[in-house]
Amino acid sequence: MLTFSGLDANRAVLTFFGAHAAALPDHTREKLSEALAGADWLGGIITALEALYAARADLPAEGVELLDGLARFVSANNFYGKAHRAAQISGVARRIARGGNAEAAGDPKVEPGFEAPAVASEQPAEGDQ
Repeated sequence: MLTFSGLDANRAVLTFFGAHAAALPDHTREKLSEALAGADWLGGIITALEALYAARADLPAEGVELLDGLARFVSANNFYGKAHRAAQISGVARRIARGGNAEAAGDPKVEPGFEAPAVASEQPAEGDQ
């Protein structure tokens, strides 16, 4: 179980990103890059938390562990007023770590801007038939 107290959370995101960036979905990699590039380390933690949560079904075990640790860190300190949401996300991460489903009824919704891009429909447009 990862436990953070400050900038160590940012270092953990950087370490995870370095080890797993190539395997992450493009939109997740972009959001984690944003999180690490900003000058506001705490805002970066929130961005990383939301990006990992949105990609929870595609994360390796280390990513799920990081998601849980970041969520507990944010929740314990009520950063950005996200104590309740982060606690719920931590619960989802623990469920996944125990082999449960990545998504279940009642889970917090993915924050706007963190969703996977919509896949273009395979059906031809009306005028193309």
